[in-house]
Amino acid sequence: MSQKLSSRTIESLQPRAQRYQVWDALLPGFGLRVSPNGRKTWFAMARAGGRLTRHTIGTFPTISLTDAREAGRVVLASMQLGTYNQSKTERAPTFKATAADFIERYAKPKNRRWKDAERDLRRFSTFDDREIESITRTEVIRELGDRLIKSHPDSG
Repeated sequence: MSQKLSSRTIESLQPRAQRYQVWDALLPGFGLRVSPNGRKTWFAMARAGGRLTRHTIGTFPTISLTDAREAGRVVLASMQLGTYNQSKTERAPTFKATAADFIERYAKPKNRRWKDAERDLRRFSTFDDREIESITRTEVIRELGDRLIKSHPDSG
């Protein structure tokens, strides 16, 4: 649904059983999401780098309609100009760092066989220097399949 958003309109929006969004008629690609718990979140949505991207701006009433609309205008402009970069300023953690963190935080305190988990994770050394977010499910499945084939007695 698209309508001219105003403070009165926003305050009158009621939560529903499922989250829904209201698009702003004055700024295409800008809108407000209303969650079942009543939280209202500003967002801008457009294609960036060939992918449909939703950029969360903030929540109402912390961020006013005027401020959110201006921030949305800036984000949408950067998406259309090709300068939009949602990536974080710091580099995502690598697989090796994430695996070590997992062992320290979860496996050691909660699992007596944590050394087995550590050994199993070390088998994926091909992913060690890669950012954890860049590893795809397909790559993991392929790596597991290669390991199964190599360990099978009939594979020559």
